[in-house]
Formats: sequence, structure tokens, C-alpha cells
Amino acid sequence: MIEDAYLKIGLSLLGALCAGGMIGLERSRRGRQAGFREHALVCLATCQLMLISIFDWKDGIPVAQAFDASAGRIIQGVMSGIGFLGAGGIIKEGFSVRGVTTAASIWTTASIGVLIGIGFYFPAMVTTLLTLTTLTLLRQWEERLHRRIELRLHLRQCRDGALHEPAILAIVKAHGFAASTVSAYGAGEGRFLDHDAILSTADETSSHRLIETLTNDTRFVEFGLAPLE
Repeated sequence: MIEDAYLKIGLSLLGALCAGGMIGLERSRRGRQAGFREHALVCLATCQLMLISIFDWKDGIPVAQAFDASAGRIIQGVMSGIGFLGAGGIIKEGFSVRGVTTAASIWTTASIGVLIGIGFYFPAMVTTLLTLTTLTLLRQWEERLHRRIELRLHLRQCRDGALHEPAILAIVKAHGFAASTVSAYGAGEGRFLDHDAILSTADETSSHRLIETLTNDTRFVEFGLAPLE
């Protein structure tokens, strides 16, 4: 029975890491800031907190127990406060967002502290090892992924002499972008023609070249280029 409890705890934590990692992998491949490691850490931390409602740790032995509502309220308060601390470390700089991995690791570290505080040493140790593996070894693997960056493009032109969709697609394609969901609509009581499109590229420098081109093209009254969240 004791061996079965240790096995269930270990498999639950490993399964949570894999499940969160697979979801985050899709996010990483699409160039999202919260990707593989962030999803894996959050899923792992949530799983180990739920183990508190399943097991009690008595004399170093995991024993099945009923859920303790009072412990749940304490944990909820602690993790909510830590969530605000982690969110304060997230900073957006231009096309990039920094601090998401740090916020996820802070939240995971807090959950490890909760487990150690109530004597759940084995799941705390397993989670610590899995977290270190995710932050170090898996970081190199994540950086080798074939990532694509997705951006939202907004263009505004004067109605007279405005470029239409084929010409606009040719411009973005020349800068290494693929475009999807292109839409056009009138604005400013018919004085302007606006185009919106979702662009994707594997080249991180493509956006800088496109911005320079749009800035120097006097046919565009204004434009916007922002990463998809």
C-alpha cells in the first residue's frame, strides 16, 4: 500500500508535467510568451497542491485522507498572494514579454514551500527535481523548436489611390510573412480604407524590416504591428 501511494504521487506529478508541457509546446511553436516551460510548471504546481486533499503524511508515510477544508482555505490565500507577486515581475517590452517563466517558477516554488510546511517531503522533493529539470535541461530543447511568430497588422490608407489586398499581400510576403484572415473596411466616413491581417513568420527580424518599409511608404496614413497574445 505504501509503495502504491508513492507510485501514485510520482506518476501524478510526472503526468501533470507532461500534460502541461504538451499544451505549452503548442503555444511555444506559435511564438507565445507563456509556452512549454510555463505551462508545465503551473500544471505541476497545481497537481502537487491537489495531492494535499488526497494524502496525509504521518510518520513519513502517505496515508489516504478526507479533504481538509481549513487547509484548502489557507493554501488558497497563500497561492493567491504569490500569484500577485509573480504577476508583478512580468514586463512587456515592445514585441517581447519578460518574466513569465519567473512568475511560473515563483508560483511553483510557493507550492513546494506549502508541501514542505505540512510535511509532504516526498512530493516536494519530486516537484523540486522536475522543476529544476524543466528550467535547465528542457530550456535548451525549447530554444531549438521551430517557432513561428504571429503578429496583428493594421493599415490605414486614404481612399483615393489605396492599395488593395493583392498588393498588400505582396508587400508582407516580400518581408517573409504569410498572411491569413485579411479583412478590409471603410473608416473616417469613407475617407480611409483600413486593412487588418494576421501575419506569421519564423524570422524574428522580419517585423523590423516591415516596419521600416511601412514607415517610409507615404501611401499609409498609419499602421500598427503588434504580437498576438
